[in-house]
Amino acid sequence: MQRFTDDGDISVTGSFAAVRLAPVAAPALLVAYARDAETTATAFGLLPSDRGANVVLLRPFDEVMWERPMVADGICYVSPSQVAADCLTGNGRMPSEGEALVTWMVENEAEWRTPSVKDVTPVEERRDAS
Repeated sequence: MQRFTDDGDISVTGSFAAVRLAPVAAPALLVAYARDAETTATAFGLLPSDRGANVVLLRPFDEVMWERPMVADGICYVSPSQVAADCLTGNGRMPSEGEALVTWMVENEAEWRTPSVKDVTPVEERRDAS
């Protein structure tokens, strides 16, 4: 069975990412960014659905989705700030999860925030490394 891994092609966001840091309720909808949604859907055996879906694959509009991910147990999650933005603009109970995550972020800044702009690798160096 295929897994969500830290290979950089799939990154979890939304409720499943938020619940790790600021639990509100058990997540019901898995939302993930995928570089290639069709290939990912096939690899996981996902079927298209017009309603009642429990997995949503998003095509990122920008490479920022892959910046500063958090990896836990081999699963790649978008950065907490991106999770918060995605939840706050989501539907259902996602905005409440986003608010809880923002509260967690304020109270636990050292756990997710880069201490200094000096610690950020310049884009040119990141491109050269890949």
